[in-house]
Amino acid sequence: MAFRKSLGIFRSFARMGSCTRISRVAFIVSALSAFSLAAAPSAHKVIGEYGKLEGALNGWAWVAPGQQTTVTFPNPCNEKGCFKNTGGKLCTKGHINALTCTNLGTPQVSCNWDKNWGVVLGMNPGAEHMPWGTSAPMHVAVDYTSATQGGTAGHYRLNAHLAGDPYSKQYCIDDYTPGAVVQASDFKTQCWFNTGDKLPTFRAVDTLGLLRVSEYAPVDFDFCVTGISTD
Repeated sequence: MAFRKSLGIFRSFARMGSCTRISRVAFIVSALSAFSLAAAPSAHKVIGEYGKLEGALNGWAWVAPGQQTTVTFPNPCNEKGCFKNTGGKLCTKGHINALTCTNLGTPQVSCNWDKNWGVVLGMNPGAEHMPWGTSAPMHVAVDYTSATQGGTAGHYRLNAHLAGDPYSKQYCIDDYTPGAVVQASDFKTQCWFNTGDKLPTFRAVDTLGLLRVSEYAPVDFDFCVTGISTD
């Protein structure tokens, strides 16, 4: 099912967002960034029983944790398989340890993002980790639900990886809200600052991922991708 390569993409995540370069303030301010919103995409993608995606996305879904994250469901999730009996949605549960930081409240804040970036629910547009290609859409929307934990439903990003890029290079949309319709140029390499290189097109994308971001406090996560739409 080509899980091994997919999982590897996000296990080297933190090099794109080291807290030695950013502060949590900037991390949150990026919530104000504007997306290029459009009408809701018309093509809804089917989620199969074992995490197999059907339609314009026809690869597999999987879950990958950071080093300070424990996934309790689905478990195991590895190159031999992940989701079972999905009932049309992709769900994951577990625990993310609190970030370890120094110089909090200052521009010099430094955290262990390299080990503790959270957990990602990944989705491959093509089988065997192939990129989207000529069937790539103009817009994408990912619907998800998140159980409230500690008064918040959590901090989420939508990520995209290009075939041929190093695993550490990701394009993202910070504070992604359920069902928000986005286009390729809304994804940026430093989305926590709402800056960096823009994703030129979805054609070379080989992975989409919904990332639950780690926080200063320990968090229990419980979220489901309930639909993926494109046009």
